[in-house]
Amino acid sequence: SSNTTTYLRLTHSGSGSTTSDGFDLLMTSSDAYVWNREAGNLRFGTNNTERMRIDSSGNLGLGLGDANPSYQVHIKKTVSAELNLHDSGGTSNQRRGRLTQNGSGFKLQALNDADDAVTHEFIAMDCATGKIGINCTTPQKTLHIEHAAGASEGILITGPSDTAGHTAGILLR
Repeated sequence: SSNTTTYLRLTHSGSGSTTSDGFDLLMTSSDAYVWNREAGNLRFGTNNTERMRIDSSGNLGLGLGDANPSYQVHIKKTVSAELNLHDSGGTSNQRRGRLTQNGSGFKLQALNDADDAVTHEFIAMDCATGKIGINCTTPQKTLHIEHAAGASEGILITGPSDTAGHTAGILLR
C-alpha cells in the first residue's frame, strides 16, 4: 500500500518557499486539509463578503467582517445572534435548542421540529436590568420563576444525602 498525498502549495516572496511556508490544500487517501502555514488568518467569504475567519491562535469568528475574533467562538450579527443545536435522533419536538442574544438580553429556548416556533422558554436574561426569568419571557423581578396554573412544578432543593448533618436550603439575610 502506498501513502499518496496530493497538494497545491501557494507561496510568495513574503511567505518564503520552503515546505513550512505559504498555504496548502492537501488530500491524502482519506483526509483533506486547508492549511495556512503562516501566523495569519484563514478567511472564508461568499457574495464578496467575509463570513468566517479562523485567526492564527485558533479563534473562530462568524459575521465579524474585518475584525479578528476575540474568543474561541465569536458570533456577531446585526439583529439577533443565535447559536442553534439540533439532535436529529432525539424525541420529537424536543430536538432543537437555541441560545440567542437579541440586543436587550439572552434567551435559552427549545424549538419545534420545524424550527419555526419556540416550544419552551427556559431562561431569559435582561441585560439592562439584570433580571433573570425561568419559564418566562419577560422577568419582572431579579429572579422570576413562573409555571403553568395548577401545575405541581415549583422549587426543589435537596442535599447530598439523607445523612444527619447534611442540609439543603435557602439562606435569606
